[in-house]
Amino acid sequence: VILAKHGTMASLSSVDLSSLVESVADREKLDHLSELYSLIIVVDQLEKAYVSDAIPAEEYTPLCSKFIGQYKMLQGILHFTNEDVIRFMREYKLECRAAANRLLTTGVPATTEHAAVDGSKLRDKKHIFETVQFFITAMDSIRLGMVACDQLHPLLADLMTALNKVDLPPEYDGKARVAKWLQILNGMHAKDELNPDQTRELNFDLDTAFQALHNALS
Repeated sequence: VILAKHGTMASLSSVDLSSLVESVADREKLDHLSELYSLIIVVDQLEKAYVSDAIPAEEYTPLCSKFIGQYKMLQGILHFTNEDVIRFMREYKLECRAAANRLLTTGVPATTEHAAVDGSKLRDKKHIFETVQFFITAMDSIRLGMVACDQLHPLLADLMTALNKVDLPPEYDGKARVAKWLQILNGMHAKDELNPDQTRELNFDLDTAFQALHNALS
């Protein structure tokens, strides 16, 4: 038994452990790349299903939000920028424009990006109150120095959802301003922070959109 143990130790000592570690890491990366490949295809199919009314908004929204979250996780694990994902899609001939738009550009479900056209979109006190609160929360967070991507993105996504519930005139450009920053943040890593110039510009856009909301509803 003792000789067998010594023999095992000898055989292990002859193995290049660094190459073993590298092969495990390569295997994990390959698994994550496979997951990214599958996720892009699934999101593309989901987007097409929603556009063709094959799936209702109440089912589409949580699914899309879940897939966007998984995409962000894979992006972080692989240390991929959006440009890396674009190169990955080109290399593996992934013609998934709808998925690219949802994951790389907007970073929020279509129901958040655009107002749902139905009878529930009312100009009532509840929706207006919620929108005002989301504006205040976002602007206060920026003033408190919360300028990291993973801090700002959910706040602006909530604000966009709230704005879409309020009946606003066509000339109101507040939603376009918020959408612009959602796209900017979606192109950043979770830990990335806005620089001082960006922070000032975002604060200006939110303040302008907030004042325009007040004017539109007064």
